[in-house]
Amino acid sequence: MSIIKYADGSCYIGSVENNKRHGHGCAYFTDGNVYDGNWMDDEMRGCGVFYWKTGEKYDGEWENSQWNGWGALFRNANSLIYCGKWKNGKKVDTISNAAALEWQTISYSNGGKYYGIVKDEKRHGCGIMFYPANDPQTRDKYIGEWLCDNRHGNGVVFYRNNKQYSGYWIDDEEVGNIPAPRRKNKRANNDFLIRTPTVSNLANEPISSEFQTLSYDDGGKYIGNIVGGKRHGSGILVLPNGDRYVGEWCRGRKNGHGTYFYSIGKRYEGEWKNDHADGLGILYDTDGSVLYSGKWLDGLPSV
Repeated sequence: MSIIKYADGSCYIGSVENNKRHGHGCAYFTDGNVYDGNWMDDEMRGCGVFYWKTGEKYDGEWENSQWNGWGALFRNANSLIYCGKWKNGKKVDTISNAAALEWQTISYSNGGKYYGIVKDEKRHGCGIMFYPANDPQTRDKYIGEWLCDNRHGNGVVFYRNNKQYSGYWIDDEEVGNIPAPRRKNKRANNDFLIRTPTVSNLANEPISSEFQTLSYDDGGKYIGNIVGGKRHGSGILVLPNGDRYVGEWCRGRKNGHGTYFYSIGKRYEGEWKNDHADGLGILYDTDGSVLYSGKWLDGLPSV
């Protein structure tokens, strides 16, 4: 813990690395405003709360000392102005917010509190949930999208140990991040070349930037890009047995680069062709060790 006093009268109390604010700390400004949160190389970055002396506050993600990511802006302790995505200090409207009825507040008997869009007395749309101090999962807050009282869509959860998870949710379960469709060859970690889908005219297909949902009779769900009623672009498939695939698709099949997570803890990361591991990829064991790294053909190691 260090204390830094500046010539303009402002003060910083918190972690310091290489003479820069780095880690968690509080900055007290001469105008009476306060920032309490994470820093990196002297910039506000990560999770943090900015308090204005007039009573307003911003609670959410930061990058380069600006609001970037998920965050909520409050008029006072009990009045929400806006909750959603931000970029360089400006709000980025989402589909949920475009149809917003009115920001409302729900208080729970365990001490938790929700601010956001409500439908039929349920969290539905975009909002911020503050968890009680005795939350068994040590969650501090969740900022993002909701569906029928469950976290569903994009969002970020902050834990009291300063860790966080940002990604996609389905029915209150973390399912990973949906990557943007890629169009150019890209080398990953200098290990192997990850190629774009092998179907030659994939780049010519009109891929919507909006994620849609498909539900299947066996209980499986898909969230991602859809073209012509088929999984096409980038998306997440969650299977009823707990397995899930996160990556690229072409005409309903896994094609391109993606990661398959097995419910038993193993995972395959690499190239796919026509629903099979095909190309260069790595199979990891449950403890993270590498079981096989190299070429694959029709779902099997090519040795």
